[in-house]
Amino acid sequence: SIPYHSDLHGADVAQTCLIYVQYGDVMDKAQLNKVAICSLFLSCFCHDYKHPGVNNNFLKVTKNELAIRYNDLSILENMHISETFKLINQNNDCNIFFGTDSNIYKEIRQKMIECVLSTDMSFHSKHISFMKKIIEINKKSKNKKDSSKYNQEFLNLLIHAADISNPTKPFKVYLKWAKLVLEEFFEQGDKEKALGLPITNDRKTVKLNASQIGFIVYVEEPFISSYILIFPKLKFLQDNIIINKEKFSNYREDEKSKKNVNKTNNNISKKSNLK
Repeated sequence: SIPYHSDLHGADVAQTCLIYVQYGDVMDKAQLNKVAICSLFLSCFCHDYKHPGVNNNFLKVTKNELAIRYNDLSILENMHISETFKLINQNNDCNIFFGTDSNIYKEIRQKMIECVLSTDMSFHSKHISFMKKIIEINKKSKNKKDSSKYNQEFLNLLIHAADISNPTKPFKVYLKWAKLVLEEFFEQGDKEKALGLPITNDRKTVKLNASQIGFIVYVEEPFISSYILIFPKLKFLQDNIIINKEKFSNYREDEKSKKNVNKTNNNISKKSNLK
């Protein structure tokens, strides 16, 4: 019932990684085998499983049970992957690994754990540092096997890239996701206000266009400029960012569109209650 971190977001991240694999020559450049790619897609689907609609910091400051359980370290990410394997192991209908070779299962499980934990935004700079390292390695050597020892780091990079990929998509798609994520942020802000906590995103003052331009300039552009140096066939992602930045610079949100977002969220809540 939350606006953004829903099952649809998991499907979107998986579809985005599929684009990377199909069009970016990813398996060859990162020397990924089928087990690695399987682990990546499964991680995409479950990387935000049971998301409560608030961020890690909110869980910390409110002394939430999850923060206590995971010692304030990648709280949500630890929960997502833990709950995923709990579901797999406790529900036979969800045990996708039934009959799988035990060594293959262990390998996929370990890769999934690392992939999902890497979606914590606190590791964003770590992903950028890894890309810089790979760019330097590629300058010195054309031997693709040099990338094979960084298989897991590549998987972590790919899922993180997909997780923050909204600005790389056509504007009409990006706009829908941007409205949903901001509404989720606003709902956390409402909770913070009710609890007397500092408000991270105030729905009275934060504007959609300004928030997205800020995300593009400070997060997405520096990231994608390195990303396409490793996967040059994905340059169309950067082209979309340039277009979207310009469109948001001229974007003015009217009251009608705001009401539509609220109407959509109300419908989601009603459906959830019916279930």
